[in-house]
Amino acid sequence: MLQSGIQYFKDGASDNLNMLNLAGAFEEIDTATGAVLSAPVAVTATSNVVQPIVTTGSTAGLGTGSVVRFSAVANVPNIMGIDFEIDTVVANTSFRIRYPLATAPGAVGAGGFYRIVNLDSPYYPRRRFIVNITQAAQAVITFSQTHGFTAGQQIRLIVPAQYGMVQMDNQLATVTAVSTANNTVTVNIDSSAFTAFAFPQPGVVPFTQAQAVPVGEDTGFAVTNNLNILADATVNTSIIGMILTGGAGFPGGDANDVIFWQAGKGFSNRV
Repeated sequence: MLQSGIQYFKDGASDNLNMLNLAGAFEEIDTATGAVLSAPVAVTATSNVVQPIVTTGSTAGLGTGSVVRFSAVANVPNIMGIDFEIDTVVANTSFRIRYPLATAPGAVGAGGFYRIVNLDSPYYPRRRFIVNITQAAQAVITFSQTHGFTAGQQIRLIVPAQYGMVQMDNQLATVTAVSTANNTVTVNIDSSAFTAFAFPQPGVVPFTQAQAVPVGEDTGFAVTNNLNILADATVNTSIIGMILTGGAGFPGGDANDVIFWQAGKGFSNRV
């Protein structure tokens, strides 16, 4: 919500105290209570590949790293309810799911909607949706959006039967390595003999999404590898603050201005 302010100042021409109304100079923000989802935007098609391309007439507000959630997209109900990070935005034409699914969704989508997810969970570390797990001596897990996990953290893996790799369900895993480029974590579970992981197909809806839920820290691993043993500490990342409008004569200032601010808090005891 934009708020106005009053500026009192003395200019160099006289000793008079001048007053200036600063309309819309302050914007209150509370990241814990903001609008989580944008208004729905129409989707005309989604492609049947491991990085689906979404066709739409409006990409307003989207960019690489934006997170979207789909609803009512015909033929592909299996992509609903998952927060997907995107890249390769073609203005008012299309955007692409950023991190590859284990397998293609199984059908071409037609019609429906996407919404921009404006807020992440305020609490770190966060749970994340899983879109792929490799069969390897140390399994590598890919997530649908930037995961934020660090080496040494422990995660509980939820992998319903519709994803194929049932042996991974309810496993407690330690993150041993992180790739920010691929948005993956390597864990201390040998999945080489497990059933292959696959993204659920449209015909198995409804199902519970595969996910990783942070549950603690492997202290022994963290100490041995000189890692932060408190990386699993729960942190509320929400803020309550104020955005200062920039520009000449405004509280945010102009280029090369030096500004000093002191914040305070007022109250009213009127009933």
